[in-house]
Amino acid sequence: MSRLNLIGIQLSGITVAFVFAFVSGLILFSFLLYINSLRVSLRHEVIGLNVAEHNAKLPWIDTIESIIRIMNTGNYQAKIHEERDTEVGVVTKFFNHLLRQLNQKQIELKHTNKILRSVATTDTLTDIMNRRGLMEKIEGKNPYNNNYSVIIIDIDKFKDINDTYGHNIGDVALKELSALIKPQIRKGDLFARWGGEEFLIVVRTIDLGIAHDIAEKLRKSIASTPFTSIKSMTCSFGVSSPRNSKINFDQLLSNADKGLYKAKELGRNRVYCW
Repeated sequence: MSRLNLIGIQLSGITVAFVFAFVSGLILFSFLLYINSLRVSLRHEVIGLNVAEHNAKLPWIDTIESIIRIMNTGNYQAKIHEERDTEVGVVTKFFNHLLRQLNQKQIELKHTNKILRSVATTDTLTDIMNRRGLMEKIEGKNPYNNNYSVIIIDIDKFKDINDTYGHNIGDVALKELSALIKPQIRKGDLFARWGGEEFLIVVRTIDLGIAHDIAEKLRKSIASTPFTSIKSMTCSFGVSSPRNSKINFDQLLSNADKGLYKAKELGRNRVYCW
């Protein structure tokens, strides 16, 4: 066999091997493509085959996922794992420091909001609820299901007290009156300064007799108590209970106010139910 014949045989072998390998590979990979097994899944492409197949850790991806999780939840108390002696570990360390500062600011903000809310709903002179605080209680998720009565308390001739003793003594009288009434309020009832010399009690009952008895007890207690700022003080009371479930707070308040003025017309220092 000549050298030329030998080269021809080698070329024939190469051609046959190429055609066999190419056709077989084309058939094989076409089948794999048909059954969706030619490529890895999209998720594995994103996280990387070293993670999908070998469970290798990718600190940057873990850190980014942790940051996104904190951003979505707003949980500043969380902490990201710090990979020591790596670039991502340094970044994570500073990010955790930022999280601690944000968490502290969040705590301080909640505390400040709580103080501001307390100031906004508390009467600074008598240290009881003010009108806003009482209305928030009444309007908030209907705590009493409209099963309550209203008592208005008004200091008799309070203007004379201010004119005779001065406004400072009048303020002291308001504080002493509030301190006298507050311990006598039943658990579950609401007591607030409605404005000026008027106080309001929301009594958790629709029984007008019970509401009247509560007001009468307070009236007697006030009339018999010697105050340090002035010798004596009396109050007039207006009481109102709902006739039906459709009567709202404003109607009850209006009726109690009518009862209060009727009590004053009859000579003050008395309880009148409307």
